[in-house]
Amino acid sequence: QAARGRLYRYEVTPSSCLVEADEEPPHPLNPEALAVALSLAELLDAHPVDEIQVMRKLVVDGSNTSGFQRTALVAVDGVLQLNGRTYSLPTFCLEEDAARKVEAKDGDSAYRLDRLGIPLLEIATGPEIRSGPEAREVAEALGALLRATRRVRRGIGSIREDVNVSVEGGARVEIKGVQELRLI
Repeated sequence: QAARGRLYRYEVTPSSCLVEADEEPPHPLNPEALAVALSLAELLDAHPVDEIQVMRKLVVDGSNTSGFQRTALVAVDGVLQLNGRTYSLPTFCLEEDAARKVEAKDGDSAYRLDRLGIPLLEIATGPEIRSGPEAREVAEALGALLRATRRVRRGIGSIREDVNVSVEGGARVEIKGVQELRLI
C-alpha cells in the first residue's frame, strides 16, 4: 500500500498489546468465545467440525495491522426454525474484529485498535430469506439466542449484520456492518 501512496496510522490505548501491533504471534483461540460458538451451534442443531483450523484472510485496507484476519470454521449445517419456516445456517465461524477506521482523507487513514482481535461469531444464513422484514426477523432470533447465553456483549455495534442483497436483473451487493436491525 505504500507504493500506492497510502499511509495507515494506528491509535492505541494503554491496554494495547504486542499482538495488536503485529510484534508478537497470534495467541490461541479465545476459549470463552469458542464455548459460546459451540453452545449456539448446538442450540441450532449444527454439527461441530472434527478439527478446528485457523485460516488467514488477507486484509489490504489497513484495518488489521498484520495484513490478515484469522477465521476458524467451528460448525456446519445448522437450522433455525422460525414462524413455521426453516432457515439453513451453513457455517458458524469464529473471527477476529478489525480495527475501527476513525479518519480518512487523501490516502491517509487512521484506525483505532480498541476492538482489533475481539472474537466475533459469524453465522451464515442460506438463501431461504426472501425479504428485508424476514431478514430482520431471522437476525432478531439469532441475536436473542446469542443474548440468552449471557456471554456476549450487548449494545449498539456488538451485533452487526453483513447483508447480501440480490436485485432481479442486477448484481448481488453486500452491505457490511449493519448495526441497527430496523435498517434491514
